[in-house]
Amino acid sequence: MSSSALETVVRIGASVVTGLFLAHEIHKASIEEWQKSDELHQAFEKFHDKHAREPKEEISKAMKIHDEFMTEIRNHFQGRGICQKLEYTGSSYEGVKVKKNFEDCDLEFDVMMIIAKHKYKLEPDCDIRQPGYAQLKLIENQKPEPGLSSVLDDKKLFGIFTVDHIVNSEKTANVFFGELQKLVNSSATMNGRVKLVKHGPAVQMDVYQTAYQKIPWRYQSRSFSVDIVPAYEIGTHMYVAKPIKGEKAKNTTTWRLSYSVQEKEKLTGGAKNVLRVLKVVRNREPGLDPLTSYHLKTALFYEMDAEDDWSRRCLVTRFFGVLKRLEDGLFSENLPHYFIKDMNILSNISPTCLSNMYNRIYRLRTNKERILNILNS
Repeated sequence: MSSSALETVVRIGASVVTGLFLAHEIHKASIEEWQKSDELHQAFEKFHDKHAREPKEEISKAMKIHDEFMTEIRNHFQGRGICQKLEYTGSSYEGVKVKKNFEDCDLEFDVMMIIAKHKYKLEPDCDIRQPGYAQLKLIENQKPEPGLSSVLDDKKLFGIFTVDHIVNSEKTANVFFGELQKLVNSSATMNGRVKLVKHGPAVQMDVYQTAYQKIPWRYQSRSFSVDIVPAYEIGTHMYVAKPIKGEKAKNTTTWRLSYSVQEKEKLTGGAKNVLRVLKVVRNREPGLDPLTSYHLKTALFYEMDAEDDWSRRCLVTRFFGVLKRLEDGLFSENLPHYFIKDMNILSNISPTCLSNMYNRIYRLRTNKERILNILNS
């Protein structure tokens, strides 16, 4: 090919690239224009008020019973030298709970029981394969006896330890479950109304309106549930008893860093409205089930850092901003944990599933008729 012909090809190629770029920018500007329209703003407001409001009345009613039970649990475990305090977290405390459907609130509360360390000191060893996890080791040559009796007798550190003085998260959670079950069985208020279910290291308390002795649980609906998990506070960090996800051979000595308290503090104002709408849209859109509330919350936190205005008029724009961040994360197959940047919270989802969800969210974000059909439903 002659030099003049080569120059012609280069010029044509450059023109095509420029044309495609301009077309993309025009399309992008068009999308941004209708996303800021009064029509979208009004549809978003109407959808929020109709479907994504916090079920405050139901939460308040459940909270009265929940508070009574938690007070009894805290007093019992503090009296036994096990509990330092309770931390209340999760969507019902963050103000971002939405109804599962019109009739079912599916109320749940999350509680961390912070273990009293007394005079003992624990040191996290984060030098394991998975970011966000650690082993907790006793330091300064302290050797508490394993088991619950040592806590009750001498105010020693609650926990089951390995020969290397590392806290065994699974066995510690098992002992915690057993102690909680004894309390429920002996409680005048909880016995018959509370059913304990073990979910890994966490304990799920299913609470029923009527005692089992009067109406068996299989004949009545659950009023609400409480997930309680034992945790240690070391410095400014919380460690909860959770195994590494996806591990074939379960490591029973790992504890997961928890930022639930910081997350509750960060969620404020209009951001809560946006998160509730995102959760309802996720629940209604087929194929988005693998996206958890934590994925949505993480993308929201990044949008909160980038944008200052979360007034009502701007919420629909912030909504599309979070969708774009989710879209980018799904496309790159990477959404970094907000507090632990080298942890990819999409790592356990298959590439095919990520691709399918990317396409669905892209269509939601860029197709005016599609998103209006959802918001006007």
